[in-house]
Amino acid sequence: MTSIATRKQMAELDRLMVVRYGVSIIQMMELAGLATAKLAMKISKGKKILVLCGHGNNGGDGLCAARHLINFGYDIAVVIAKEKLGEAAAYQKEILEKMNIEIMPASIDFSKYNLIVDALI
Repeated sequence: MTSIATRKQMAELDRLMVVRYGVSIIQMMELAGLATAKLAMKISKGKKILVLCGHGNNGGDGLCAARHLINFGYDIAVVIAKEKLGEAAAYQKEILEKMNIEIMPASIDFSKYNLIVDALI
């Protein structure tokens, strides 16, 4: 599979969106999370989805996707790889905590999920 953009190019796109166009990281995260949730619903063979999240903006995208999936009626488990999160990811985690969504330990049984969303890197 050919990469559409490199990590460096994506960072530059994010920077331009914020600096030049005034679109916040949180706004972009909401769009990415919703798009991820919609794709997960399209490809999942069932309602049990595991979302693995890193500590940065991709992890925040995953946390946001988990929230959307919950709102769409899916049975979601969330695992966060690191305790210390970036600012935008921490914001998304706070929302899940207010919704009483449990963050699971990494030692859970992965085999009981219909789909695993990788939002680690």
